[in-house]
Amino acid sequence: MPADRPARPAGQLSEVLLRDLRVMEARISVVELGGGGAALFAQTARPVLHVVLEGSVWLDTGDPQAPPIRLESGETALIFYGDQHQLRATAGPGGAAEAMADAPPQEEPRHIMLGEPPVRGVVMCCVLELAYLSPAARTVRAAPAVLVMSKSGAAPHAQALAGDPRQWLEALRGPGASAFGSMLASLCFVHSMRGMYHDFWQDQPMEVRAPSTRWVNAAVILLHTRPDRAWSVVSLAHAVGVSRSRFAAGFASIMGMPPMAYLTRIRMMRAAQLLQTGDIPFAEIARRSGYPVQTSFTRAFAAFHGMSPTEFSARARRH
Repeated sequence: MPADRPARPAGQLSEVLLRDLRVMEARISVVELGGGGAALFAQTARPVLHVVLEGSVWLDTGDPQAPPIRLESGETALIFYGDQHQLRATAGPGGAAEAMADAPPQEEPRHIMLGEPPVRGVVMCCVLELAYLSPAARTVRAAPAVLVMSKSGAAPHAQALAGDPRQWLEALRGPGASAFGSMLASLCFVHSMRGMYHDFWQDQPMEVRAPSTRWVNAAVILLHTRPDRAWSVVSLAHAVGVSRSRFAAGFASIMGMPPMAYLTRIRMMRAAQLLQTGDIPFAEIARRSGYPVQTSFTRAFAAFHGMSPTEFSARARRH
């Protein structure tokens, strides 16, 4: 290490990736692109990760200064700031691109075919929900807009993970498929961030968090991982080591809603996912969602989703 370069704090990047930039949820679609097929990903506040599982595709950011990028099987592309972009079967412009909807996770990711046979490329497309990303990171945009991890011809820190993409594709079907995809997306995300950090460190360290938000990050992770607990503002504040008043004000300022409203959102989204499986009793879904009394769960669900759990379940079965 050059003498004029400061030493990196031990474990700094691992801490950030395990706490702040931890992938809490990956909303996955498996997109098959045939002749003339194109998928449009609108601007989003979340990172978007693409993992090519078969064949090859072209990534187009719409920037006239940046030509489309060819991605082959096993390679990944991370659109860190969620900029609008397209995936196409060919380098040149094709037909109208189909907009990709950000659908909630299900037991098995959606499989979508675009364009005409034969299939030229298959991609696992993931919209990532992180525990926390500092507004400063989005404002400064120090990271590359697109970070590609390649199979060959790249420095070691920029090489894609070794593995069998065809096996990954098979694993994205059947029970537990979304769990597998989420873990794979999280691993690819960490791998990409390590590569980006290596490049960025050649100039200066990357700051993606504000230290004062550490206890908010901890509270968010607690709510996502244990929504079934009987949380209160007081118990959450105690769990992360700050006063009730500071916790309530700081959480609302950073997350855009009070802690209990955020918890209700998590519980209701989890309940909707469990109802879509169709084979879990309502009482058990209510318990897993933090409502030991089923009638309380039913009222909360109807207030949030605009329909009862029974109506929601019936609609999910029809679709």
